[in-house]
Amino acid sequence: MMYPDPERFVPFEQRAARADNLTMKVWEAVQSAKAQLNGKAGVSWRGVPLMKDPWDIAMYPMIIWELRPRTIIELGAGSGGSALWMADIITAFDLNTRIISAEINMGRVQVRDPRIEFVKFDLRKISSEQFPVAVRELPHPWLLIEDAHVNLVQVLEYFDRHVICGDYVIVEDTGNSPKHVILEQFMRQHGSRYRVDTHYVDNFGYNNTWNWNSILTCVMDPVTQ
Repeated sequence: MMYPDPERFVPFEQRAARADNLTMKVWEAVQSAKAQLNGKAGVSWRGVPLMKDPWDIAMYPMIIWELRPRTIIELGAGSGGSALWMADIITAFDLNTRIISAEINMGRVQVRDPRIEFVKFDLRKISSEQFPVAVRELPHPWLLIEDAHVNLVQVLEYFDRHVICGDYVIVEDTGNSPKHVILEQFMRQHGSRYRVDTHYVDNFGYNNTWNWNSILTCVMDPVTQ
């Protein structure tokens, strides 16, 4: 099964690893603010650091409304602000969505909310240790968000076995970053199953997001042996 709109859903290899100048100016402004404020610049949600860029804040509610995910998997909870924010969006949209947020250092998590399952896991060990949730049993469609910045190829390969057509995979912070190069390694092997959703990455201009070419939708079910 393939998506019918080739203008919106574009193969990864057809996309340049660059962005319009606006993204770079905002990126430089954010980094400058963090430096001047000793890393304390940024936004929060209900008093908890959110760690989302300006485009994320606009795009994620739109993605959630369109996708209506049955499961959200966040890899890298941080303080828990983004999971709390998404839980509030899910509640506002009256959706039935299971939210799972994985973090290696649970002491960082400031949020306790029955709508969110915070689980402790070291993604560096995903090739050898069982993920603490039965992934194959989670209902689709999925919104899978990678924001852990470790072991990226192995993490994506692990979940790729379970991602099906219509699911979304977002790899955060690939803009102006070596992380995009690492993503390219994964996409060379598995990119035929995914398309870049240009409706979101280009909404404010070409790759005007922190997530260059990395808001992906699955367009082909995995091959079963």
